[in-house]
Amino acid sequence: MGKSETEAMRNKLVDDGLGSYLDALTAVREFQKAIIERSRKALEEKLKDLSKAMGISVKREDIKDYTYPSELTNKELGVYEYVGIKFSRELMSYCIFGLYFERKDSKCVTEVFVIMCPDKAPPRDFLLKHCKKVSPNFYNDYWNEIGLDITIGKDEMNNFEAKLQELIDKWIEVWESIGGIKKLPK
Repeated sequence: MGKSETEAMRNKLVDDGLGSYLDALTAVREFQKAIIERSRKALEEKLKDLSKAMGISVKREDIKDYTYPSELTNKELGVYEYVGIKFSRELMSYCIFGLYFERKDSKCVTEVFVIMCPDKAPPRDFLLKHCKKVSPNFYNDYWNEIGLDITIGKDEMNNFEAKLQELIDKWIEVWESIGGIKKLPK
């Protein structure tokens, strides 16, 4: 595609956007809000069991909204996006729950996910070893993050909370097998 074609496409987007910009932003925010609320509800139903298995206290007020990228200027915007909730604890940089969207071959692929990220490599390696005993589908493909996800289609979107709770149950099983965060190597 030549420079003039790209410029013409951008000009058309700007022209089209003039009348719909606020509506589009409102739709995106409402979508994110709905996903965050539904993710929060799904986690809260499992929070007592997850907290007990991890050997920590996580309260509702510890759970924060999470979107990434969160800035319109971020280069990843439109390539991939996380929408959900998160909390942090000692030895765990973060634990994130929600939906992940990624553009693959011009299509948007949606995954329900739970990522837990130990703050160092030794606890990550120890945790990943125990995760693999519960399910071979646990992965570590970025820094210290250990994730588990399920790809879903549009028809499954109305009940993604059940899939999220399935993943939380797997994490509960992992944490119970370890004996909680305090059993992680430092």
